[in-house]
Amino acid sequence: MTPALWPCPLPGGGQAKEMALSFDQLRRWRLLIVPALFDEANRMRRFTIEVMRRLDNAGVDCFLPDLPGCNESLQSLETQTVDAWREAVSAAAKHFRASHVLGIRGGGLLLPAKLPGWRYAPVNGASMLRQMLRARIIAQREIGVTETQEGLLA
Repeated sequence: MTPALWPCPLPGGGQAKEMALSFDQLRRWRLLIVPALFDEANRMRRFTIEVMRRLDNAGVDCFLPDLPGCNESLQSLETQTVDAWREAVSAAAKHFRASHVLGIRGGGLLLPAKLPGWRYAPVNGASMLRQMLRARIIAQREIGVTETQEGLLA
């Protein structure tokens, strides 16, 4: 496994260099893995790397790019959008010449439409949003701030 850099498009133009973990021997089968999102990415990291190792042993090149605002990225998470992440995933697929794509959990929401692939344990966007809102409400309540889901959605 080696680290790699890939050119990630920035909103409004330009590019930033983002990191990716890769098993790349220029083989025919090339799998881009879109990681789980947010806190699930941390919990699923070991699992994801182990899948990559096993696929490498089976003759499949694998690429796990950092999304802008995540992991080693220097981009701000607060400025990211779902559309920007989708554009980034498409750019990573093109850069690594992916033949297939695998989305893990929420990463399945970002898959390029033109690549064949799979979604592992997919979640939908509404479910992820509810979980994030609940976590925020609980965290704010602990510091004495009252928020509601309706207020946050507005």
